[in-house]
Amino acid sequence: MNEILETKHEELKLGEKVDYIKTLKDERASINDLSKKYTKKIELAEQDFANACFEAGTDIARGKLATASVTNVEIPEVEDWDELYEYIDNNKASYMLYKRIKLGPIQEIWNSGRDVPGVSKVKKSKVSTKTL
Repeated sequence: MNEILETKHEELKLGEKVDYIKTLKDERASINDLSKKYTKKIELAEQDFANACFEAGTDIARGKLATASVTNVEIPEVEDWDELYEYIDNNKASYMLYKRIKLGPIQEIWNSGRDVPGVSKVKKSKVSTKTL
């Protein structure tokens, strides 16, 4: 895998560049699959650890490699988006939301010949590959 990362793609011929991109994408997909498996294993192990701490009446434990602790945090879960949006409007609380827009609806507006205030069009090259 490191070999592909060390490749000087600028020196490749056109067809070799295509193969290089395809190889990179395949490697990334493999790494992403493995990463998802690790993420799931970590989540299960952390939940198991939290349960074991609760049963033991502690919130911290120590192994040979690390210490770990359990804290409980409250995270938001929106139950009524209309009610939340009304609160945001009434309290000028747009800071509560992420600052990004969805591509699809913006493209629909642009395709109808209209502009969206505060949004500009930026060209970005996109390369697609197909396995032979």
